[in-house]
Amino acid sequence: MPTAIAELRGRRPRASRLDDYVTRRRRRGVSPKTSTCAQLRSPPTEVSTTDVKQSTDKLERVAQAVHEGWREYQLARGRVYGSERTASTHPHLVAWAELEAEAQNQDKFIAALLLRLWIEKRLQRSSLPAAIHDSWVVWEQVNGKSHPHAKAFAVAHSHGAEEHDLQATKIASILEELEHDSTD
Repeated sequence: MPTAIAELRGRRPRASRLDDYVTRRRRRGVSPKTSTCAQLRSPPTEVSTTDVKQSTDKLERVAQAVHEGWREYQLARGRVYGSERTASTHPHLVAWAELEAEAQNQDKFIAALLLRLWIEKRLQRSSLPAAIHDSWVVWEQVNGKSHPHAKAFAVAHSHGAEEHDLQATKIASILEELEHDSTD
């Protein structure tokens, strides 16, 4: 949202909110050099338009993998589709094609951040679960949302990161295809 529009609506521009988020992470002891958020704020390395064009079709696949990994995890925990979000129901527990545009945009945002980091060689398979979580947190912060799970990865997943591990497994093969395609 342009700065003038944000000010008219009484909200700070997204960049300012993201800067605040990064500052809060630093206060909690998350290293700005290693956090996904800090990597996303740093200037991108040189990326050719060919790389971007080759990854465009993968954006949709990665976004679907983000959603399907989350959906499978939720269903395995006993959560079911429901029009209202409760402890046992969620309106996004549907197939990708049936998912509302806003939820698809969230997954595409996460996918775009992951693809950027992967193309720039700033993301490894081992850090994928944390990068998925951090990308989601950036989405929440940029959109001015608040969620109890929107904490540093180590805090939010002190019990384990099964949800993001499942997503990472689904996404890794797509990212590895992208890497393989770029070496051919």
